[in-house]
Amino acid sequence: MDLRSLACLLVLPGGAAAIGWQLLWQHHTSLALGVSAQATALVVTTTMAGMTAGALLATRCLPKAGNLNPWIIYAALEAVAALSGHGLGWLREPISRLDTAAFRVNPFFSSLILVLAPVIALGPATLAIGATVPVLGLLARRLEIPVSRLYALNTGGAALGAGLVPFLFLPLMGVNGCQMTVAGLQMMGALGCWAVGPIGALEAPTGPGRKTEREPLAHPCRLAFVTGLTTFLLEVTWFRTIRSAWLSTVDSFAIVLFAFLIALAVGAALVPMLRRRKMAVVSVLGWAGLLILPASLAMAHFDGVRIPVTLLDWKPAIWLGLALVTMGPPVTLLGVGLPWLLDEAGATAGWGRLYAWNTIGCALGACGAAWLLLPLLGPGWMAWGTGILLAVLFLRGRGAPWRAAVLGVLAWLTVPQDRLTGASGLLRLPHRVVAREHGPDVTTAVIETPRGRALMIDGYAASGEFGALTGYMDAMGRLPMLLHDQPRDALVICVGTGQTARALREENAVAVTAVDVNPAVFRFLEHFPANQGILADPRVTAITMDGRAWLRRTDRMYDVITLEPMPPLFAGTNALYSVEFYRLIAARLRPGGMAAQWFPMHLLSPENARSVAATFLEVFPEAVLWIDPSNTDPQGTPQQGVLLGCNGSRDWQRWPGFDRPARSARPLSAEICRSAMGLGTADLRAYGSGARLVTDDNLLLTHGRGRYLGSVRGNSPAGETMKAIRALQLTNLRW
Repeated sequence: MDLRSLACLLVLPGGAAAIGWQLLWQHHTSLALGVSAQATALVVTTTMAGMTAGALLATRCLPKAGNLNPWIIYAALEAVAALSGHGLGWLREPISRLDTAAFRVNPFFSSLILVLAPVIALGPATLAIGATVPVLGLLARRLEIPVSRLYALNTGGAALGAGLVPFLFLPLMGVNGCQMTVAGLQMMGALGCWAVGPIGALEAPTGPGRKTEREPLAHPCRLAFVTGLTTFLLEVTWFRTIRSAWLSTVDSFAIVLFAFLIALAVGAALVPMLRRRKMAVVSVLGWAGLLILPASLAMAHFDGVRIPVTLLDWKPAIWLGLALVTMGPPVTLLGVGLPWLLDEAGATAGWGRLYAWNTIGCALGACGAAWLLLPLLGPGWMAWGTGILLAVLFLRGRGAPWRAAVLGVLAWLTVPQDRLTGASGLLRLPHRVVAREHGPDVTTAVIETPRGRALMIDGYAASGEFGALTGYMDAMGRLPMLLHDQPRDALVICVGTGQTARALREENAVAVTAVDVNPAVFRFLEHFPANQGILADPRVTAITMDGRAWLRRTDRMYDVITLEPMPPLFAGTNALYSVEFYRLIAARLRPGGMAAQWFPMHLLSPENARSVAATFLEVFPEAVLWIDPSNTDPQGTPQQGVLLGCNGSRDWQRWPGFDRPARSARPLSAEICRSAMGLGTADLRAYGSGARLVTDDNLLLTHGRGRYLGSVRGNSPAGETMKAIRALQLTNLRW
C-alpha cells in the first residue's frame, strides 16, 4: 500500500472518534447537570470554542516544531484526544455531586458549575481535535494531494462514527464499552500514524505552498464563517422539522446527522474536480441556497410518508434514503466551501484561521438557530430565509436577470405553509392550533380536535383531554394517594396537561411540586380546563427543570412521587426509567412513601415492558401493576397501566385513602381500583424475571433492539404484553 492510500485510512478513525466523543459528551452532560437547552448549547459552544482555539494555537506552534514529522504531530494530537475524551465520563459523578452541593447553597452557583464543568472536562480533547486540521494540511502538502481530499475522508469518518455509535457500539457495549471502543479506534489511528515513519523535514508553515493559477479569493475568512453559520442553521432547523415528522428518537437524530456528514464529505471530495473546471466557489454556494428551498419544503411534508407494516423493520433505511435525497444535494454543495478555501490557503496560518472562522460560524449558527431564530420564525421560515440569503450569491456573475427570475419563482413556490408538522394521527384530523411556541429545544403546541384538546411536543401528542382515554392521568395521582396512610407532600415529574397534579390536590395533598423541563408546558396549562387552574392554587409549586436533576438537587422529602415522562423510545428518556433514576426517587421518599410510574404497554415492545417492570422492582421490591380498564384499543386490549411501588412493606389490599373525604367525586371507586390490579408483587416479580435491567449505561430503551415496535408480528405491542400478564394472573387472587 502506498503512502497516499495509507494516509486515507489513517484519517478515518480521527473523524469517527470526534463525532463519537461529541455524542457521548452530550449523554454525560445530561446525567451530570440535567437535561436542558442551556446544557446542550454549552456543550456545543464549548466543543466549537475548544476546536477554534486548537486550530489557532496550532498555527502559532507549528512553525516552532522544527524538524518534527507531521505524522508524529498528528499521532500525538489523536492520542491526547483519545485519552482526554474520557474526561467528562470520569468526572461525571464528581461534577454531579458538586452541582448538587452548589444548588443547595444557591441556585446561582449551580449555573456557574453548568458553565465551568464542560470547559474543564472537554478543554483538552477539543483543543487537540481542533489542532489536527492545520496538521492535515501539512500532511497533504507532503503527500502532494489537496487538503480537501484528507478533509473529505476525515468527514467521511465522522459520518461513519455517526452511524456506528448509535446503531452498533451503544446497543452492543453500552456507554462505557462504547467510550473505550471510540478511544481504542482513535489510538489505533494514532499508532498507525506513529508507525508510518519520517517523510521529510517539516517545511515552514508560512511558505507559499502549492501554486494555483486562480486569483486568490477575496475575504476567505468571511466565506468560511458564512459556510459554517449556514450549515449549522440548516442542521438545527431541519432536525427540528424531521424530528416532528419521525418522532424524537435516537434513530431520527442519527439518520439526520449521518446524512448531513456524508453529504459534507462528498462535497469536500468534489472540490478538486470543481476547481479543475474553474468553477467559482461563490457560485457553488449560491446553487446550494437555491436547492435548500425545495429541500426544506419536501422535509416539511415528511410526516405524510406512510411506511407499510411489512416494511417497518426497514424504517431506518427508508428514512435514510429520504434524508439523502432531500438534504443531500444542497448540503453537498454547501460542503464545498471550507475544503475549497483550505486548498486555496496552502499554508498553516491560513488553514488554522479558516477553520477557526468556520467553527465560530458553526457555534453561532447552532446557538442562534436554537435561541433566536427558531423561537422567532419557526423552522419553516428559518430554513426558507437561510436558503434565500445564501441564494443571493447565485445572482453573481453572468445572466443576473434570469438568475434573479429563477430565484424569485423558486422562492414563491416554496413559501412555507403555516401547518403543524407531526407524526401524530391527531394532526390528520380537522384541528385548530390554539397555541404554539418554538422553544430552543422543542416545539410545543395545543390543538383542538373533534376528540378533545391535545398537548403536542415536536409533533407527538404528549398528553390531552380525551375523556376515558386519558383517565389514567387522574389515576396516576389518585392511586398512590389512596394507598398511602397519611400523604402530605407530593411530586409530579412531567406535568402534561396538569390532570395528575389536580388529582393529587383533590386527594388533599398539603403541598404539590410540579416539575417539567419544558417551560411552555406550564404556560399552556391554561388551555386545558381539566386541570381546574392548578397553578393558581398556592399549594402547587411549579419548577422548570429536568425531573432527575430536581430529585438530585433538592433536599425535600415526599410521600408520593408520580412519573409520566415522554415515551420510552424517545431520545433521552432512558434516564427516566433506569435503576439509577429509581434510586434517586427512593432517596426522596419518606418511609412508606409511594411511587407511581406510567407503564405505556402500547409504546413498549414486550421485552422492554418486562425490563421496565424488572427495573422498577429492583428498587421497589414491594410493587404491583395496575391496569387502566378504560384505556383500551378497539379490540378491548388495555393499552396503559401504572407501576406502583412502596418505599417499605405494605398490604396492597388496604386502601386507607377511601376512608378520607376527597375535594370532589372520585372517578374510580374502591371496587374498580382493586379489580384493576393486574399483577400482585409475586406475579410482577415472575413477569420481570430474567429481563435485562434498564441502566444509564446500557440505554436499553432508546438504543436496544426492543425500541423497534415493528418487530412485533401478528399483534400489537400491548396485546403481546397483555398475553404474558394474563398468563400470570391467578383466578383465585383477591385484592
